[in-house]
Amino acid sequence: MQDNYAAFRDDKPSDNLTAVLRTLADEYLAAEAEVARIEAELEVAKTNLKDIAENRIPQATDGMEGKFNLGDGRELQIKEEIRSSIAGEKREPAIKWLDEHGYGHIVKREIVFEFPKGDEARSTAFVEAVQKLGMPLVMKSNFSVHHATLNSWVKERLGEGDALPNETFGIFRQRTAKVKDL
Repeated sequence: MQDNYAAFRDDKPSDNLTAVLRTLADEYLAAEAEVARIEAELEVAKTNLKDIAENRIPQATDGMEGKFNLGDGRELQIKEEIRSSIAGEKREPAIKWLDEHGYGHIVKREIVFEFPKGDEARSTAFVEAVQKLGMPLVMKSNFSVHHATLNSWVKERLGEGDALPNETFGIFRQRTAKVKDL
């Protein structure tokens, strides 16, 4: 299709529009830099808060636990939590230990099947076969223990006086502090 008005059209923006766009581009870059600066400051502030709450105050109050009135309308709370983790290389030995010692019921067993993106025929046939069995189709291949379940189980077992392999379950005590207004 022929453009009869092409000779009369100027596709180049006017000098005024170019100046406005340059100003807006400068404002955009300045705002982007400000966001990056504030995000970096936020990360530093979070790291500082974590250090105070999880290291400095617990070290200063070693052996103490509970609530302390600071006498100025604030209260310092010191709490100890038992944490655990079976991430990475610890996962397999921890799951094996749980199974061997009668605690396999806290392990989630998941099965995953993957098909190439364009393999609709085989994936559809597979889904239909599973549906004929009357089972829901939620499949993933993994053995895991939810972190909250693991922490709860570790606390329960330690509370019962059971000896657990600390290295296998990554067991550690974490003291944390909070300051609250009364």
